[in-house]
Amino acid sequence: MAILAVATLKKQLPDMDSCLMGKKYKYNSIALIDGALSFQGSVFLHLLQELLPWSLMAGVVRLWNNLEVQILVLISFMLQVFLLMFTGMRRRNISVVPRTLLWLAYLLADFIAIYILGHMSFSSKSHEKQQLMAFWAPFLLVHLGGQDTITAYSIEDNQLWPSHLLTFAVQALGVAYVLYKYIGSSRTLATAATLMFVNGVLKYGERIWALKSACLDNMSKFLDGRKLREVKRGFDQYHCAQKLGPEEVLQGAHDLLPICIAQFVDYKFWPSTFQSEAIELFFGKGHMYELIEMQLSLVHDFLYTKAVVVFTWHGCFIRAISSVATVTTFFLFRFIQKHDWAKGDVIITYILISGAIALELTALLKALGSTWACAWLHARRWYWLHKIVVSIRRYVKAAEKNRRWSGSIGQPKPLHGNGRGSRGWMGKIAKWFGLENNGGCKDLLSKMQCSLPAISDGTKELVLGELRRMVLECHGKEDIMRSYSGQCTLNPWNGFFEDPTSRAGIDFDDKILAWYIATKMFLSLASPVEAMQHKDAVEAIKAVSSYMIFLLAERPYMLPSPVRPVSYANSEAAYVDLQFSAMKHRIKCMKRRGELDKRREGLDLNNIDIRSEAIELEEIMHELEKIREELVEPDRGGYIQRRLVLERRRRELNNMMHYSRGLDIIDRRRFGGEMKSIRKELKKIKVLERRKDTLHLGPSPPPALVRGAELMESLVYMEGRGEREVREVILGVWVEMLCYAAHHCGRDSHARQLNSGGEFITVVWILSTAIFNHRYHGEGWFEEGVEEFLGSPPTSIKELFVDYFCDMIGRRQRERWDAV
Repeated sequence: MAILAVATLKKQLPDMDSCLMGKKYKYNSIALIDGALSFQGSVFLHLLQELLPWSLMAGVVRLWNNLEVQILVLISFMLQVFLLMFTGMRRRNISVVPRTLLWLAYLLADFIAIYILGHMSFSSKSHEKQQLMAFWAPFLLVHLGGQDTITAYSIEDNQLWPSHLLTFAVQALGVAYVLYKYIGSSRTLATAATLMFVNGVLKYGERIWALKSACLDNMSKFLDGRKLREVKRGFDQYHCAQKLGPEEVLQGAHDLLPICIAQFVDYKFWPSTFQSEAIELFFGKGHMYELIEMQLSLVHDFLYTKAVVVFTWHGCFIRAISSVATVTTFFLFRFIQKHDWAKGDVIITYILISGAIALELTALLKALGSTWACAWLHARRWYWLHKIVVSIRRYVKAAEKNRRWSGSIGQPKPLHGNGRGSRGWMGKIAKWFGLENNGGCKDLLSKMQCSLPAISDGTKELVLGELRRMVLECHGKEDIMRSYSGQCTLNPWNGFFEDPTSRAGIDFDDKILAWYIATKMFLSLASPVEAMQHKDAVEAIKAVSSYMIFLLAERPYMLPSPVRPVSYANSEAAYVDLQFSAMKHRIKCMKRRGELDKRREGLDLNNIDIRSEAIELEEIMHELEKIREELVEPDRGGYIQRRLVLERRRRELNNMMHYSRGLDIIDRRRFGGEMKSIRKELKKIKVLERRKDTLHLGPSPPPALVRGAELMESLVYMEGRGEREVREVILGVWVEMLCYAAHHCGRDSHARQLNSGGEFITVVWILSTAIFNHRYHGEGWFEEGVEEFLGSPPTSIKELFVDYFCDMIGRRQRERWDAV
């Protein structure tokens, strides 16, 4: 076997020697083959396996050295195609795999182009070979300019526009140096290269302009320009429509966009009369959610694409120059003699030029058919062209496919498993490798299989109703509306219900956890009949409460600080260990106590004699004593629950002494004696708390769990009283906390999340302001604020001339369209 292998190796030795490139390696190979005759077959095969990778590696290195620039140039072009076609997915909630691919493509597109330009500047190849490669340099500058569908991957990229400006200056000088060094001898090639160089400079400069304009700090300039335009705004065509379609709603989103953008920069943009009428119209037609969702998609385009600069006169000029320069370059290159150049390099050049034309035309068609083009044509009163574009968009359903929010809201991940394995092909792969029970693998799979549940229309309508209630309760004071975090809903229960999360020193994340635990307990103890009777409210409560916990655990930057995600894990672990079977009797007692308190308050002290009143109070005392015995029984709970019950008992006795003014002195002394005994028991409990480590009571539960249990008992008590429907109150508290978080988290957090599909908290944030404007736009103080904000219309000669010119063109176009 060894002799046969050696014979085969000797036949392949010349090729192998050429791959190893060197006499030294040649002699070593011959010596290795001759010495192999004295080894066993297994030893020779091992040496053979060690030798073959060297030849393979040498071939790869030689291929890379010869075709490095060609390969990277084609990769750069393919990355531009990928970015143009797939960056629109960022408006939707997608899994980590396509998002990571987009991120890598965005980074590699710039890195590869810069690397190739640096390589060309210091290349030592012959002038003939380098001349055509130097012609590729302006195309790389065009690639650095990027596509219209993406300028920034994250909100921080906009803040780095000075860094991009410096890179632009260095790379433009590098391209100019390469062209001067290698292309000066061919006038036709130099002309084509100059045209593409100008195209690249314009494209890259436009990208930096878009980055600078999309900075949150620079948005106020855009809003100032729109403020002047709103002064002259008049009647709009979608006011006449009987039914508003997606395109009409999208046009309304453009008209109301400044109000939405202003919230991202804390800029109070008072709506004009036209905008107030538009808000009134969309409210009346029931399209507010659709309007807000489309507005946020437009804000995404404003922050992360070139939309803010493409649809301007400067952007149109750049598009015209770029298209003409690219097509002219193609025809110039066709007439150049190509005998001195390698055929492969010529093919690559044609790919670059043809690809640049294809990318330019695709981007131009996407821009002309976009909603920004419709708004641009409508603002300049080119109505006939606007109607043509809108008709095409309606036919392909562009607004419905690309501009609606996905409606998905996050849910907290189960900390102790849900009994189901990972689904999908990724789950099968993990199971095949035996990684289905690995914690890190599970977390990665959950991110890769991004399938968040969608919020129902019924839940959205209930949230809208709660927001309208909040706006009505604030009586025109927007700061008060923003400060509500549950107290507005609980105000009618004042005197009967004490919210333990409203005490001083309790942070917002603790409040979320306490209400989440109380909500889970309250809903879990409801009967199936009660759950079906309040099906819509229960669904909304579960959706909003779980979403708030999701924000706490997965999106802490979307909540006002401080936020401690680890507290959720601790509270959830303690909640799972609770024994609900021991709490059922306690819940019944709390509900019975609420019923008795309601009866006690219903007594008419003016019509019932003292004796009957004393008998009724004696019955109440007896029932509460039974409750106290149940709650302080050792097997019903620990000393913490006992302390909470005694605290409530002390408050109840105080109230009873207030109601028992007509009783005799003996009964009052009995009440006072019981109060003293309760105080003694409370002191004993405090001693037990100091010695809890020596008692058999286990670790102290998280404070949020204790507050949640106290809240749950209070909710059950209020349900027993027969007050306002408790589930409506719980939903109101959750919506207020959601609105509070939306208004008090960082504005850049909302902007950052738009690049990942957006969040429901951002929708609520914009929606609450729209409802406020809709409710109070007719008030006198509101109209005064609008007049002061808008001021008087501009009267400069330039603006008057532009207005007259646009009016004249728009009038003629409308007459032609009507004639047709």
